[in-house]
Amino acid sequence: MPGIGICSAALTYWDATDWGADGMARALKPQHKDKKAFVQDGSDYMATLKTLPDFGCVMHAQLAE
Repeated sequence: MPGIGICSAALTYWDATDWGADGMARALKPQHKDKKAFVQDGSDYMATLKTLPDFGCVMHAQLAE
């Protein structure tokens, strides 16, 4: 779709977290403490949030066609 981009503000949840001290839950890595959005798919392999230019993401970047 023309104009679609990827929100680079949203990190992959698996990459932005580590196992917490209890070994049961994920905990945000210190370097990502200010992040507000994350994406996750069923495999934790890869996920992206794709947006249209009017979505409001200030980090919008046009995809190559």
